[in-house]
Amino acid sequence: MKKIFVTFITIFLTLLGSRGLRAADPVVAPSYAWGILQPLGLHSPATIDTLLYNYYRTAIPTSESPAFATTGNQASAGKNMIYMDQEPVSAFFLKDAKRYWLPSEKDQRFYNTRIPMSIVGYNTGGGREIAQDWFRFLFSGNFSPKGQVGLDINYPYSKGSYANQAAKTFSWNLFGSYMGDRYEFQGYFNSYTALNQENGGITDDLYITDPAVIQGGMSKINPKNIPTNLTASRNRVAGKQMYMNHRYKVGFWKETYDSVYEDSIIAREYVPVSSFIWTMSYSEDRHKFYNLSSSEEDFWANHYI
Repeated sequence: MKKIFVTFITIFLTLLGSRGLRAADPVVAPSYAWGILQPLGLHSPATIDTLLYNYYRTAIPTSESPAFATTGNQASAGKNMIYMDQEPVSAFFLKDAKRYWLPSEKDQRFYNTRIPMSIVGYNTGGGREIAQDWFRFLFSGNFSPKGQVGLDINYPYSKGSYANQAAKTFSWNLFGSYMGDRYEFQGYFNSYTALNQENGGITDDLYITDPAVIQGGMSKINPKNIPTNLTASRNRVAGKQMYMNHRYKVGFWKETYDSVYEDSIIAREYVPVSSFIWTMSYSEDRHKFYNLSSSEEDFWANHYI
C-alpha cells in the first residue's frame, strides 16, 4: 500500500510539473530560495538542492553532524556531540531530542521558482523486521511574479533493530511569501507529531557482549528477540507553529530614461529608505509519556504525582 501511494504521488507531480513547463515561457528567470533571519525577517540566501550526489546521506543523522549520538534508527532521539555546534535549549526542551526530524524556523525555506516546482524523495532500507523509510515531498509555485505558496511534507518511519524501538514522525508545512515593491510578507504554518516506543534498554548486556553465556552456548541471537526493560511504553511529542513577517517600505521611485529619447522611461525601481516591520510567532507544543503495563513500574526509581 505504501509503495502504491508513493508511486501515485510521483506520477501526479510529474504530470503537474510537465503541465507547468508547457504553459511557461521558454525563457524564464532562474529560480532562487532564501531563509529568514530573526527578528526582522531578513533574507538569507539558500540553495535548491536537486542533485543525486550523496543523496543517501540525507536520510541519516550524520548528515547533520559527523558526531551524532543516536539509537540508529530514523525518527529516533539524537544529539549533536560537537559542543560548539550544539543549539541552545529550546523553550520546550522535551522536543529537543527529536530536533533533527522536526520543522523549525532555522530550516524554513521560501522559493521563487517562476514555474511550478515539485521535489519528491523516498529513502528505504532494511528487511521486513527492521525496515526504515523516509518520504519527503516539496511543492512551490508562483501565483504572480512576486507571490508564491508551497507545501512541505516529511514522514520518516523506522521499526528499529531491537524490540519495542519503532519510531515515526509526520510533519507538514504550508508556507507563502509576497515580495512587492512596497510591501513584503513571509509566513508559514507547520504541524508535527513524533511518536516512538521506549524499551528502556536491554535487560542484560551479556546478550551483546557474550550471548553464548546467557543462551547456553549459542553465540548468535536475533536482536529482535533480546528482552527489553519496557514493552508497553510510548513517547509522544506534538506541536504546531504559526509565523508571519510583514514589512512596509517607505522610499522613492528611481527612473531610468532612454539615452536617445530622454522623455521615455524604460525602467522604474523602487528604492526603500526605511521600513516598518511587524513579526508574529506563535507555537504550541505537547508531550506525553505513558506505560500500559503495571508490572513495569519498578523500572523507575521515583514516581511523581
